[in-house]
Amino acid sequence: MPRNGPKTLGFCLPGDLLQCYRSHHQVQTAWQSVWRQCIATPLSVHTYPVRFERGRLTVHADAAVWASQLRHQLKRLQQSLQKQPLFADLNEIQVRVRPPATALTPAQAQESPPRPVLSAPARQLLRKLADSVQDPDLSRSLKRLSESK
Repeated sequence: MPRNGPKTLGFCLPGDLLQCYRSHHQVQTAWQSVWRQCIATPLSVHTYPVRFERGRLTVHADAAVWASQLRHQLKRLQQSLQKQPLFADLNEIQVRVRPPATALTPAQAQESPPRPVLSAPARQLLRKLADSVQDPDLSRSLKRLSESK
């Protein structure tokens, strides 16, 4: 009997893709946990790790002031993070300012939104999902999205 109403993500994704998504989510949760152990509040509330590839940890700050404070502590922070097994091969920390979403003015609302920046694992996940989807329009859209850098 078909299920009516909203569908969960687990209902829509094939098993292997759902497992890949869960695995990625668990890794990010682990990063957040280690991050909060190594960074004092309020800085830990306004900064968060988003990517860790090839020894480079990318951290987003929600304002320039928090990014600046984080940059002043990078050497101490890197040494502290390297003691954690999850970040043992950490070589570099890159800090970027990513302010939280705010209300748009009418002029901004008419502009096209910026393209999302996707990590390599996210692009791979989208390609797998596109290959497994029955709807050709949705499949093409997912493939286009996976090609964005």
